[in-house]
Amino acid sequence: MKRRRCKCGGAEGQEAVEPAVLAEKAMGALAPAEMLLRLGAAALCGGLIGFERELRGKTIGLRTVMLVAIGTAVLTLIGVEITLMPESRYNSSGDLGRLLQGLIAGLGMLGAGMFLHRDDSIRLATSGAGVWLAGTVGIACGLGLLLLAAIATVIALIVLAGIGYAERHFFGRKQNGQHSE
Repeated sequence: MKRRRCKCGGAEGQEAVEPAVLAEKAMGALAPAEMLLRLGAAALCGGLIGFERELRGKTIGLRTVMLVAIGTAVLTLIGVEITLMPESRYNSSGDLGRLLQGLIAGLGMLGAGMFLHRDDSIRLATSGAGVWLAGTVGIACGLGLLLLAAIATVIALIVLAGIGYAERHFFGRKQNGQHSE
């Protein structure tokens, strides 16, 4: 990295980074188009899952699920960027693994926090699981595993719409998961 002695505004002997070097570092290891693709895929996949929740009139809807997917993709991209930095002091596999562990634990807490327990019924379990899934899809997008994210989203939509229909039709469950009398 090109450094020069700071002649003003800094302490004696402090080095300043050239503006061109700062601009280069701001770009990151991945191309901006690749970052946009990954974040856009996370927004799209999360949006599809959220749209299904919105159609069913659920509390957790489009914007919430999209933001979870985008947020996890951003955090995953940060981990990827850190490990791809040539002068990185981070362990490329271990630190990214720890980042993913933290994300998954946080998503579990977020999803579990959405469950409402009242009397003998549990509400919003599917929405909580959907948010958790949207987060994992965001991680896949952040890692560049776009086909995996797309397949998981399609399967999730089949489960949410198709299996939900089957539960209501064949098992007599209402929208909130309770059995009809």
